[in-house]
Amino acid sequence: MKLQIRRHAVQLCAAVLYNANAFTPLTGRAVDFPYDKTCVPGLNCQYCRYTIAGCPLGVTQQALSGSFSAVAWQFWGMLVLFGLLFGRMICGWACPMGWLQELLHKVPFPKLKKNRMTYYLSYVKYAVNALFVLAIPLYTGLVTGRGITAFCAWICPGNFLEALFLPTLFQGSVDNLVIAVQNAKFFWVMALLVAMLWIYRPFCRFLCPLGAFYGLFNRFSAVGMTVDVKACIHCSACVQTCPMDIRSVGDRECIGCGACMSACPTKAIGIRRPFGT
Repeated sequence: MKLQIRRHAVQLCAAVLYNANAFTPLTGRAVDFPYDKTCVPGLNCQYCRYTIAGCPLGVTQQALSGSFSAVAWQFWGMLVLFGLLFGRMICGWACPMGWLQELLHKVPFPKLKKNRMTYYLSYVKYAVNALFVLAIPLYTGLVTGRGITAFCAWICPGNFLEALFLPTLFQGSVDNLVIAVQNAKFFWVMALLVAMLWIYRPFCRFLCPLGAFYGLFNRFSAVGMTVDVKACIHCSACVQTCPMDIRSVGDRECIGCGACMSACPTKAIGIRRPFGT
């Protein structure tokens, strides 16, 4: 329980840090980070007026669709570094979109338990990554010189929620809110939000390319979940308790939420730290 409290506190801090410019009216000065030269590790729309830095997926698509600049290599290097350090624990601890999904899932509502179908659906995000983050931006960029950032434009809910709907709602502009509701993406995002009430982290599990990328580093990241093989009795309580579609602790679907730690009867599960500390 203490671990979950700490995790939610870190998630809150990450959301505030990523969107620190929302507090500009209190300080009178915006956070002046080099927006085009750095990115946050989690999913956070770079078009939101509150954000302090770029989105890893947004910048990747922009780079592929129009310019293979040194800045693009800098962003991709940062992504690999994040993955080597934390793997997919970033999804469980430092992603505002993941936190939003967890909060909505706590609302009293019929819940869908994970099953074989959800496990197979977890592979969809790899296809989404290949097609909407890589292939379409690259192809349209090469053909037209001005590519389509397909994932941001068509799939990502953050693009609508953070860049359009929530800022408009906070400003209290009825006319702009009507325009936001009439946006073509409105019904898709509303359907996703309803799915978040019903399914644990559906966007994270089935659609998010960033989670797919970070999951590739889970086995050898500096920080991650680890199992003491001598203490493990192979009861599968960890897999059954985990809300994600894991087959073993620390695999590609593990977000390091720690639910398995409290479920393990022999306390064989822990968090791997750098240098064994």
